[in-house]
Amino acid sequence: MKPTHLQTKPQYSAFGRYWMFDPEITFLNHGAFGACPISILEKTISISTTT
Repeated sequence: MKPTHLQTKPQYSAFGRYWMFDPEITFLNHGAFGACPISILEKTISISTTT
């Protein structure tokens, strides 16, 4: 039987390395504004820990 779109994993973009997505999880929706890139999360943490 030929696999359907529900049985196959999506192809991830090269830009995926900038986010903390688990490649074993298929995300259907990232919310109204999307997920934050790792660099933004790191800056947010550095600002919040220095104040």
